[in-house]
Amino acid sequence: MAKYEYELHAFDGLGLSDLDRDAALSHLLAFVRQHALAEQEAREAALASSLTDEQ
Repeated sequence: MAKYEYELHAFDGLGLSDLDRDAALSHLLAFVRQHALAEQEAREAALASSLTDEQ
């Protein structure tokens, strides 16, 4: 619960309701997770093919 409350502080001062703050946090965490997964997949593909994105 402390972690959740800490994360919600990122939205302090924006005038959002509690529900909107929760939705914004959920959206942000999902975005970050998807970006991290895409990065991991790209690295795994580069290792498997021995090529980088630049090549």
